[in-house]
Amino acid sequence: MVNCCVQACPSNADNTGVSYFRFPVVRSDREHRDLSQNRRRAWVGAVGRPDVNVEYALVCSRHFVSGRPAKLEERESVDWIPTRFLPLSIAPNTAVTTKTAEIIRTDSSKI
Repeated sequence: MVNCCVQACPSNADNTGVSYFRFPVVRSDREHRDLSQNRRRAWVGAVGRPDVNVEYALVCSRHFVSGRPAKLEERESVDWIPTRFLPLSIAPNTAVTTKTAEIIRTDSSKI
């Protein structure tokens, strides 16, 4: 069964109109390796589950403003990491920009 891995998210295969996305892959080319590793760490921090298996876990479209994640190169996009309907606390040591962290706090307070 398909379930969203974000802590306390009720989305599953029964929800129509909800899409699911895998965690970003860590790119092997030197130019993008660090950026893609930081992005994956930020996703892990955002979902509120440090033990999440990033190879198989899925994040639903409800956690992205546009309904889907931004591309790796779109670092300034609010959808570079999941930012909507997240757990109230974000794990420490998460590579999240100040701008993105502010968006997460603001969006989480609306739940």
